[in-house]
Amino acid sequence: MRLDTRYGFPEDLEININGVTGRLVDLSTSGCQILSPAPLSQNQMARLQLPFDEISITCTGRVVWARMEAAGGGRSAGWRAGLRFTKLDEADIEAFVIRYSTPQ
Repeated sequence: MRLDTRYGFPEDLEININGVTGRLVDLSTSGCQILSPAPLSQNQMARLQLPFDEISITCTGRVVWARMEAAGGGRSAGWRAGLRFTKLDEADIEAFVIRYSTPQ
């Protein structure tokens, strides 16, 4: 059950996931859904860096689910995963949502 509002993002918004470039699907103050070219597994810790002006917002989370996805729709094969944040600055996340989110 989701407790926080999730916000979507444009497909071309790149983020850094454990040192590799991925995509942010949605985000809230409690977690996010990501697309990663690198394998992710349940309970794995992940470090995200979200671009924000000339700096990046860093947060960490635990993978609560992950699944392999086949290539399609202009995307190469990779991993889709849901993360629950364990460390973040809520004010930074809220500013990021205001700046980059798209209507869902």
